[in-house]
Amino acid sequence: TTILFFSGILISLNSRGLVSTYTFSQSAGTYTAISAGTILGDTTNDDDNFNALNIGFTFYYNGQAYTQFGVNANGYIGFGNLFFSSQSVISSATVNNVISALNYDLAAQTGADIQYQTSGAAPNRTLVIQWTKYRAFATTGDNLNFQIRLNEGTNSINIRYGLCTSTGIHASQTGIKGAS
Repeated sequence: TTILFFSGILISLNSRGLVSTYTFSQSAGTYTAISAGTILGDTTNDDDNFNALNIGFTFYYNGQAYTQFGVNANGYIGFGNLFFSSQSVISSATVNNVISALNYDLAAQTGADIQYQTSGAAPNRTLVIQWTKYRAFATTGDNLNFQIRLNEGTNSINIRYGLCTSTGIHASQTGIKGAS
């Protein structure tokens, strides 16, 4: 049976500084897919890291200024270089300064991609990192669509979920993590 979850949910995390000062709010919203972004990897992505990608503006996270980020196929981004692939990045002792939308042992499949795109004009640009048609590793029938959005100026973080279907229950991690 297919489980439909997170359809149209918008989760927002807002702050201008340390991870401990971010606040959480949840609301229904519209998931708007990007289609003209830079595509990372291919339909065989599994545990892949994509590093040294330009944000397009300066984003302040955990008291540090960042102009680059990294993406992991397992549903999260990090600042600086991502040297580790993790299926439990929030509770991991080895990966820091990360934002996780749906961290689990994920993999691409036919028609899947990860892409990112910066849009808007200064001082209100937004970086969107999007996973399209991802699945839990070694499963069939999953269709997971989600985004992490970084907003210039406010340094707010939005995690958005599109239509997501899953053939099982997966213990994923969602959230933010600072330097420890």
